[in-house]
Amino acid sequence: MRLMSTPTVPDRAASDPGAHEAVADRAESPPLAPESESLSARPRRQQRGGGGRPRRGPANIVLVGLSGSGKSTVARLLARRLGWRFVDTDQAIQREAGMSVQEIFRVQGEPAFRQYEADAVVDACRRSRQVIATGGGAVVAEVNRAHLLDGNLVIYLESSPETLAARLSRNIGREPRPLLEDADLVSRLAELGRQREQHYRCAHHIVQTDQRTPREVVDVIAELVRARL
Repeated sequence: MRLMSTPTVPDRAASDPGAHEAVADRAESPPLAPESESLSARPRRQQRGGGGRPRRGPANIVLVGLSGSGKSTVARLLARRLGWRFVDTDQAIQREAGMSVQEIFRVQGEPAFRQYEADAVVDACRRSRQVIATGGGAVVAEVNRAHLLDGNLVIYLESSPETLAARLSRNIGREPRPLLEDADLVSRLAELGRQREQHYRCAHHIVQTDQRTPREVVDVIAELVRARL
């Protein structure tokens, strides 16, 4: 599917195949297993640790989306709001590898990074009561999507390429993004968006972030979580 421009209609749930890119603050929540997502490869559910699964609702909240969509910032704020643990899979990868994401790409290559990423997803999904910020490409692999969708609430943070580029340009010198190096940011982000759109839309909800602050995005997601409790 092609990356849509920022809509002017109210946000709607991602499970509506005709929905625009935003999700309504008060919309009814769709079932946890979207009809459009085939989970034939879904692994068997594992016993979760980390404080025990909530009696009702999702085990974890998972944020997906392109670089610059605010996954880590929103996940940290949301975890604080809920009293849950914050997990960033890229940070977990860097601890495991003993080097930055950029160094992994340069020294070991992207296939090695994707294996670290798959391991980090499996490890994170073993626990519960977490808000998990994933890397931009984590949902591309089918096995990763299966783990992330298994009992968790997946939220796609969507933004236009222009908004993403504006955010990233402010700190890309401090936080290099291997797949965005030596490229026009807007064009490259638009290309990645087209490549990954169908995978991002495995999410249970889409939250548009262009015109929202991180705290406003947290407010929207918190309402979606409360609707499932």
